[in-house]
Amino acid sequence: MRAILTYHSIDDSGSPISVPPAVFAEHVQWMAGGHVRVLPLVDLLGLDPDDPADSIAITFDDGFRNFRDAAAALLAARLPVTLFVVTGHVGGSNTWGGRTEPGIPTLPLLTWAELERLAAEGVTIAAHTRTHPRLTTLSAESIEEEMDGCVRELGTRPTHRSFCVSVRRGERRRRRPGRPAIQGGGHDAIRAARAR
Repeated sequence: MRAILTYHSIDDSGSPISVPPAVFAEHVQWMAGGHVRVLPLVDLLGLDPDDPADSIAITFDDGFRNFRDAAAALLAARLPVTLFVVTGHVGGSNTWGGRTEPGIPTLPLLTWAELERLAAEGVTIAAHTRTHPRLTTLSAESIEEEMDGCVRELGTRPTHRSFCVSVRRGERRRRRPGRPAIQGGGHDAIRAARAR
């Protein structure tokens, strides 16, 4: 078994993107208990197909400020984690494109200084997109700019390295005719890139 565990927000709102802190603490305890091998995302993606060990990677999307507490718990348990950042909203909130989502709380996002501290502590900071658009509604050129722009913005920060882009669950299934294909739902690595 191989899996990428994808979290967004650790809060008590009960929203579809939220996991309560007490439940997340139980997840951390289980993952740290040796029941499964926990790898950095890049290592999980590069595993030999014949490797028989059950393995997971832990990721967080969007860069919510409440990730700080999650990161502290994961790093204290020596569990690697990748945080996918929406660079155009760093230090702002998750009102992507000025819109709120029904049932999703509006939450503050981490600042560049906080991201730099997290990277120094061992969190892998990776590119999500620049503005968190619905990729299936964009032209191929706009998708490239979202991805490349995010990687460029991360690359201007000396402590950040990015290697892949997070895609929202189900993007492939919602593809419309004439639109570019998004490679998979969940967290398929759709673009390998190293920020310089």
